[in-house]
Amino acid sequence: MKRLIALLSVVLVIIFLAGVAAWWRLPSITIFLMGRAIGGRIEAGHSTVSRNGILATLELTDVSLSGDVQGTVKKVRLDVKPGRGVYIKYGLVSDFDVAIKKEKAGGRFLPFQVEYGEVTGGRAVYKGQTFTINSIKIRNLNTSEPFEFSLDGGIEGYGKIKTHGRGVWRYGR
Repeated sequence: MKRLIALLSVVLVIIFLAGVAAWWRLPSITIFLMGRAIGGRIEAGHSTVSRNGILATLELTDVSLSGDVQGTVKKVRLDVKPGRGVYIKYGLVSDFDVAIKKEKAGGRFLPFQVEYGEVTGGRAVYKGQTFTINSIKIRNLNTSEPFEFSLDGGIEGYGKIKTHGRGVWRYGR
């Protein structure tokens, strides 16, 4: 019985230390996984992780992207709710200048759930076309709730675009 208790204690200590190490390395792990998601590599000038109740917050500043998506992003913030897969309670990408070099075939555009997301103040080049984004806001992306969005931006050569709407995801699309 004493051996069993000692063995369980050692296992629990190892699990605890692995959890502490994972929390400490969370920015590096997240940056690596985000780089894989864009088909390239991400480097951040500064990263912080904090916790507020059940939410884990990751903030990245001065982000450099290379690979299928290239460019710079001034600020990224993700408030992640653990335990529901990748469930982003709040996401923000701001002050960016990126070029999307390759389009992924198949699959969802964003394979995770976002309760509320914002993309503000940037420029994206896709298939030779330049898009200026003042603000994109979306609520309930890939959740079971109806989604809502608003867009304020423009396309070079076509002018400004300002729209909003709502809808329902069906069949994973």
